Amino acid sequence: MRIWTIIFWLGALAIFSESQLSGQTVREFVDSGMKRYAAHDYDGAIVDFSRAIELDPKDAEAHQRRGLAKAEKGDLDGAIADLSRSAELAPNNSSTLLARSIIKGQKGDINGALADVTRAIELNPKSAAAYLSRGATKGAEGDLDSAITDFTSAIELDPRSALACFMRGMAKIKKGDSDGGMADLNQGLKLDPTNTEAYLQLAAAREHKGDLPGAINELTRGVAAIPRFYQAFYSRGLMKSALGDDEGGIADFSRALEIDPKSVEAYLSRGMDLRKVGRLDAAVVDFNRVLELDPKNTEAYSNRGDAKRRKGDWDGAVADLRRAAEQNPKDAGVHINLGLIAQVRGDFPSAVAEYNKVCELQPDDSIYPQLYRQIQLRRMGQPPAEFSKSVATWKAGWPKSLGQYVTGELDEAKLLAAAAKGDAKTVNEQQCEADYFIGMTRLIGGDKTGAREFFQKCVVTGVKNFNEYEFSKAELARLDAAEKK
Repeated sequence: MRIWTIIFWLGALAIFSESQLSGQTVREFVDSGMKRYAAHDYDGAIVDFSRAIELDPKDAEAHQRRGLAKAEKGDLDGAIADLSRSAELAPNNSSTLLARSIIKGQKGDINGALADVTRAIELNPKSAAAYLSRGATKGAEGDLDSAITDFTSAIELDPRSALACFMRGMAKIKKGDSDGGMADLNQGLKLDPTNTEAYLQLAAAREHKGDLPGAINELTRGVAAIPRFYQAFYSRGLMKSALGDDEGGIADFSRALEIDPKSVEAYLSRGMDLRKVGRLDAAVVDFNRVLELDPKNTEAYSNRGDAKRRKGDWDGAVADLRRAAEQNPKDAGVHINLGLIAQVRGDFPSAVAEYNKVCELQPDDSIYPQLYRQIQLRRMGQPPAEFSKSVATWKAGWPKSLGQYVTGELDEAKLLAAAAKGDAKTVNEQQCEADYFIGMTRLIGGDKTGAREFFQKCVVTGVKNFNEYEFSKAELARLDAAEKK
């Protein structure tokens, strides 16, 4: 519902006196037009208001209401023309100026909009709707202080205006006063608990403060009040996934899809979570559905390619990833996956070429591709000397420990000691990575027995969604094949 419709039903439009009407027949057409307007029959309303104007070209109300009906149909120029004529006929009618102000704002005539709404306030200083409209216009222009002042005036005039509370709350959050903004949004929800935007803004404010559990709680409030609240389920799913609750994310994306069975974003997000928890067949089904709805969706090709890779469907994976690369040559994730596939299949030069592309596309976020590339170059007898300089610039942490091991700055014992730090899940994942890199170092050094031992340890960790797990399985297969020859 557009804001001029809201103002109409808030009663902000002035009631024209009988002295402004030329007769009962005009009144009947105006009343009929208003009923059609209320039923969203804007074409019919325009016909009725036009008949009234034919009978009395100086009827200000008929011009005003026809202008509003035209605005609802998107005929903003026609709306302004009718409202301007109404203002000429009844220059002291504040509601006409307010409606014209809103439409001018829609057309980008901010100065004209502010002039009209300010004049409307002068004519009717007790119009909460006028202050609300002017605040919205000022806020859109970035004048948040003035916007907040106007929203405050609207609230003082109409303390039960949920919309004024919501708009002031959003302005405060945008200005940086998240606590004040959240208080206003919550006050608005007491007056109107079905405002979807308020719950989303509260969740966004908490997310901005780093409080994802709090953001999830706000969205949970939203779905309790509005059971078919698609955006709340979808956003909550994303937040649960970000916290590592992939099953919770899958459940929320599924609820979102019950509400909107054609949501590309929900299928894509659910597919990604299904892939993360190892439900690869179901993930592929979701990515297939995305491509049915959006045949050129690059993310679906890329993610389906990754799922197929994890299933061992190398040819299918490469086909999907090549398609994704054609559509978006700058997608580093596609080249990472192509590099992983080439490495697992034993095409080490191609793997290095793909990792090079990743490092070119995202030089500041390519630690693991650099590590994989370095290992393969060492395997081929071509290790770049400058790698230790790159590792020195990495932020302290587990990936840097791996880099220091690969460059020889850490020995096995120190790497394994570093891997043992953290909670149980973290330690198991770090152990998986350490075992792979130790296994590769031993393999390159000619110690096939020691290499096999560490590759087997990596597989025993069971961290199937880690690249190192796949790499270790591939290396064990190569060792087995070599022994059989």
